[in-house]
Amino acid sequence: MTAHPILFLPPNEQIQDVLDISPAFHLKYPEPIFAGSVTYKDLDGNEFKETFRIDLTYLKKRIYIRESSLIDELERLNDTMASIVRYLHEKEERPHED
Repeated sequence: MTAHPILFLPPNEQIQDVLDISPAFHLKYPEPIFAGSVTYKDLDGNEFKETFRIDLTYLKKRIYIRESSLIDELERLNDTMASIVRYLHEKEERPHED
């Protein structure tokens, strides 16, 4: 949204965008405080400029729960398979203990 100027925005319209607030965002922006301005003209050509400051520091305190990645799932599957193999080997060595 900020890469190119917005040349026209009708009255009562808005533009929204989503900010990435993941841990990766906070690694990239350790001080997530952003400032900028919006400049616009009315029908008579009068120019207005409004500055803003957005402080996203409070988002650092949120708890992030990461979805398991494919690698995590494969590691768990590998651990489970290894446990099954160990169990079966132990059963072979002691067939009459049940």
